[in-house]
Amino acid sequence: MKAARGLKLAVLGILAISQRSYVTLWRQPVLMVSTMLFPVVYLLILGNALNHQLRAIPIAIVDEAGNALAAECARGAMALETGRDLLRITRLTDREKAFEGLHHGEFRAVWVLPFGLSRQGPAPSFIGDLG
Repeated sequence: MKAARGLKLAVLGILAISQRSYVTLWRQPVLMVSTMLFPVVYLLILGNALNHQLRAIPIAIVDEAGNALAAECARGAMALETGRDLLRITRLTDREKAFEGLHHGEFRAVWVLPFGLSRQGPAPSFIGDLG
């Protein structure tokens, strides 16, 4: 077998590092929750840095999974809601209704916890509207 060199070696290295990172992410649910919610936290920090206090940001959480891991993710988001009134969370089960609310300005972001959510996959998705 011919040894990998140049671009092929670089791509293989990137894939190995990515695979290791994803395995670590799925084995630690706290890390997964923080990875998904940190963009919201950064938005709050930047909003405060621009002398614009952000309060009660409406976010929809679409819980299609309905399992223990989805409940743990939702509890992580609710911690931001109860702390300093940073978020207003609406829990939904219909993805299309959440996206329609995002499109019409009812929500600033949608966090989808898909069917079969587990540490092995599929990954939750976070869709935001900065406009």
